[in-house]
Formats: sequence, C-alpha cells, structure tokens
Amino acid sequence: MSNTENATAQTKPKRKTIYSMASAAIREGLTNEQALEQVLAEFPYARTTKATIGKYRRMLRDKGEDVPTAAQARAEAGRRTASPPHQPKQKTPGSLALDALREGKTTKQVIKTVKAEFPQARMTETMVSAYRDRLRGRGEAVPTAQEATAAAAAGFDLLLADLEEAKAARATTATKADLAAMETRLAWRIAGAAIAASIVVAAAAKLLS
Repeated sequence: MSNTENATAQTKPKRKTIYSMASAAIREGLTNEQALEQVLAEFPYARTTKATIGKYRRMLRDKGEDVPTAAQARAEAGRRTASPPHQPKQKTPGSLALDALREGKTTKQVIKTVKAEFPQARMTETMVSAYRDRLRGRGEAVPTAQEATAAAAAGFDLLLADLEEAKAARATTATKADLAAMETRLAWRIAGAAIAASIVVAAAAKLLS
C-alpha cells in the first residue's frame, strides 16, 4: 500500500455499527435503556434489546474496560435526574425524526425537517414509518401516517397563507366581493382544519385510553 493510500485509509472515518454505538453509550455511563434508545434512534430496524446491551456491557467489562455495571449506571442516572445538568441533549437525525413525529408531522415533513438540519443524513419513508410504529408501540400519542396526512391536507398551512392574504387585502384597496370570497374560503379552511384536528385528538385519546 502506498503512502497516499495508507493516509487515506487512516483518515477514513470508521463505519458506525450497533455495537460501536452501544459501547460508546455504555462508556459514557448511560443505562441499558438509554443506550438502547440511542441505538434505535440511529438503527430503527435493529432487533437490539436491553438484554443485548447488557451482553455488550459484560463483554466490555470482560475485556478489562472500566465501565459501570447496569446497577451502577441506573444509580448514577437517578442521581443525575435528581440534579440534572444544564447541558442540551445532542441532536441526531433519529432524535430529530422522533421529535417531528411527536409534533404530528407527516412522513414527508419529517424527512424535510431532518434533511434541513442534516443534509447528508439517510432518512427514508420506510425509516420514518419504523420510528412512528415504535413510538405508537410505546403508547405515545403519535398520529398514524394517514391521520397526519389528513391533518395536513385539511389545510393548516393553506389556512395560514389565506390569513396572511386576507390581512394584506384589507390593508389595500380590495372590493367587498373580494373580501367576501376570502371570508368564505377562510371559513371552509377553518372547518376542514377543525375536522382534521378532531381526527388527531380522537387518535390520541384512543392511544391514551
């Protein structure tokens, strides 16, 4: 191997794996649950469980690494919860997608949100679907893909645009007919938005019941 090839090989970043990510989380002192949350945020298709994280923890300790036991990590997490540090949680494409889903965004809106902050991130509709299923499986009040799309299609964004248009029209010389047409359109937008909102609320109530 030439010097150039050798230098390229040394500077090439290592590929992130489930094991490497879980090990890094364990070394940081995170609990098995917290480590699992980080892994699943990056690898939504992974079948990793708390038992898997526990096995990784034992492997690190068997190799002589000074990582806390599961019980020690939980105890430390309890102390941190009692006195939380003022340190913002680092965002990742996965965590950003989860937050966007909790806000009720559609699949395409989630992808757009992630790409806006992480342009190089790999985020597909299938991955977003996996994130959505996991949140709903944990009982979180997250709308289905169809419910989120229905809410968006009902015209929330269009309603805001119409409101801005109506505001601008009143500030200019608009005829009574123009204003009446805008008021009718706004009424329909509001009615559609209310129906969509009721769908989302009903879905949330069903999840929480």
